[in-house]
Amino acid sequence: MAAKKGDEGYKLTLTGPGHTFEREVNEDVATKIITFVMGGGELGAGDSKDGGDPFLGDKGSGASRSAATGALSPKQFVGLKKPENNYERVACLAYYLTHNRDTPHFKTSDITKLNTESAHHFSNAALFVQHATTTYRYLSAAGGGKKQITLLGEAVVEAMPDRAKVAEAIAEHKPARKRKTKRKKAK
Repeated sequence: MAAKKGDEGYKLTLTGPGHTFEREVNEDVATKIITFVMGGGELGAGDSKDGGDPFLGDKGSGASRSAATGALSPKQFVGLKKPENNYERVACLAYYLTHNRDTPHFKTSDITKLNTESAHHFSNAALFVQHATTTYRYLSAAGGGKKQITLLGEAVVEAMPDRAKVAEAIAEHKPARKRKTKRKKAK
């Protein structure tokens, strides 16, 4: 199997007994295939759930995100993102659940299990999930005791590990604070 850069993109060639397969692929897919071949993990079965062909690239909203993380284990993904605190780690795990495990709505126990799989340690996962939701707003309620990652949370994870881009993402996506209303005093 070889992937060569052609005029329009990359060309994948796979040969075997009595068969030859050639196909044009984009750079993201070529990188994913090379990662898979070099032992980087699974090819990310299910990347085409949005109707796109996983070998042709971004045909829908989730294809490029899945292609970027599909071949990585949770441990590799968190290591690549380099979160600076447990709230960012929660956001990374929520992102991974959403885009790699097809779990857009999850409970704290799902975060805890994935954290264990990623070989990291939380002393109090429930507290970090609560603060990631209420203080940092990386997560929001999804009903039934479940959470989901917010646009802010996704932007922060996608910007990692570049701290300048993380700061830009926070400034761009952070919701405005609610103002406290003053009560009028009765005379």
